[in-house]
Amino acid sequence: NRELYGLEKPKGTVKAKKEMPFLAARRHQYWTCDVRYLKGHKLGHRAYVISVLDNHSRAVLSSAVTRTQDLASYLSVLYAAVERYGSPEALVTDGGGVFRARQARVVYEALGIAKHEIERGRPWQSYIETHFNIQRRMADWHFAKAGSWADLVDAHERFVEDYNAQEHWAHREREDGRRSPAEVLGFVSGVRHGEEELARAFFSARFVRVLDSLGYARFRNWRLYGA
Repeated sequence: NRELYGLEKPKGTVKAKKEMPFLAARRHQYWTCDVRYLKGHKLGHRAYVISVLDNHSRAVLSSAVTRTQDLASYLSVLYAAVERYGSPEALVTDGGGVFRARQARVVYEALGIAKHEIERGRPWQSYIETHFNIQRRMADWHFAKAGSWADLVDAHERFVEDYNAQEHWAHREREDGRRSPAEVLGFVSGVRHGEEELARAFFSARFVRVLDSLGYARFRNWRLYGA
């Protein structure tokens, strides 16, 4: 049932009159990134989904299940998207601290990405909110059945593949016949960057860690010391 999954507009629904400030006219004009807290799984610890979406095609460019929603987790997902598709003209997020962090701003500037935020109290301005609602309908049942972290990761990867390949209501009137996010995205890329350029842009955020007063670096739930 495509209406159940949110991929088609239910009959009788009134057309939304809210203006979307980050409506994209072309691929890789706006990307949107956000973090979703996963509820209902039975693994006994926190789990999050961090995703990057192309506003024009609605395609998920990069997404990962993580144990934390910290800066390193966010930048690793952004890195994967930029490495595969190049950088966008602009990135849209909410006002979360990881998106505003100094290291993140260094990355944006180095890659020539303009940074925008949705207005406070208006989550509907974020295209990825609609995507997460689809994820709740299509994937949360499978997330709840996961018996291990590997099962949770596999369920998430299957959802992303299915979502990108299935027809999306936003593309129902396209004249070229492309109906799925993957078809609309095609092979078009953003601004490409060499491996060395990406390494320089992400280096400080990916590899530098602050030591505490005892000389330990924190990684997730561990404190590490080296001499």
